[in-house]
Amino acid sequence: MTESNMSAQEWYRKGCEEYQKDNWSVALSHYTNALKLEEETKCKCKGMYYTNRALTYFKLSDYEKVIEDCNSVLKICCMGALYTRSKALEALERFEEACWDVETIISSDPNNKVFQRLGRRLLKIVQEHKENSHTSPKVSEMLDLAFDVNASEKEREIAMNNLLVLARDETGAEEIVKKEGVSKIVQLVKVEKNEGVICSAIRIVGELCENNFSRTKFVMKHVGLSWCLELMNSTSIERVNASQYCLQ
Repeated sequence: MTESNMSAQEWYRKGCEEYQKDNWSVALSHYTNALKLEEETKCKCKGMYYTNRALTYFKLSDYEKVIEDCNSVLKICCMGALYTRSKALEALERFEEACWDVETIISSDPNNKVFQRLGRRLLKIVQEHKENSHTSPKVSEMLDLAFDVNASEKEREIAMNNLLVLARDETGAEEIVKKEGVSKIVQLVKVEKNEGVICSAIRIVGELCENNFSRTKFVMKHVGLSWCLELMNSTSIERVNASQYCLQ
């Protein structure tokens, strides 16, 4: 049989054969041919064709096309397309939309443990992103103020105390490290005259290391043990106490 005489089902089967061989581009072409032949119909098979083409686009990392095809499937059938679309949305880091799709699936199949686990994982990512979106600007604002030589001593003390509070939170601690807060603190302590600012800075370093081995390694690489020991060589009891806390 020549290709011009092939039916949509035959193109679909050829697409599946190529998909199984990991020939994504060829499979894509075959699924597209199947869809072209069913273009003017409302055949339920179209949902299957779109779903398989969406899976092929996913293999080719063309996530926008995955979402387009899944949207087409949703006009015909639902669950498989929602799951595939959620994977594409997650790959594009559109986590909240991916979470909505999975929640829709769960509402139709509430006992499915696989989708329940997927939903919990995506919800956790969404919550973390929301938390980061609030914490990141706050960390930036406090870092800018704490190291602003034109700010008053009181303003800088408040900023350092706020950073200390943020450092006690996992998200805040990660943001301080990302925004080069460690190296800034090391430089600040070398020239700072305000004892309150210095003690808060030392305690921030200690909090960044609390219960996090990888972050402790990073901090110690940039700070060094000698930095802490030098700070302990002081007549200020508050500074010595802060340094001892940092070393613990």
